[in-house]
Amino acid sequence: MTPHSYLDNLLYQLEDVRKLLIQVEENSPEWTKFDRLEDKLLAELANHSLED
Repeated sequence: MTPHSYLDNLLYQLEDVRKLLIQVEENSPEWTKFDRLEDKLLAELANHSLED
């Protein structure tokens, strides 16, 4: 996977998380799962950006 396609993939995943978060009531168990996933994706994106 090229660095560009890797970053695109992370951004698409993050957008999917945001769409789901909009549909989920805040502080529900589902919210917590999605919130953690979003944090993970953002951290991965930041780490990848620092490596470039």
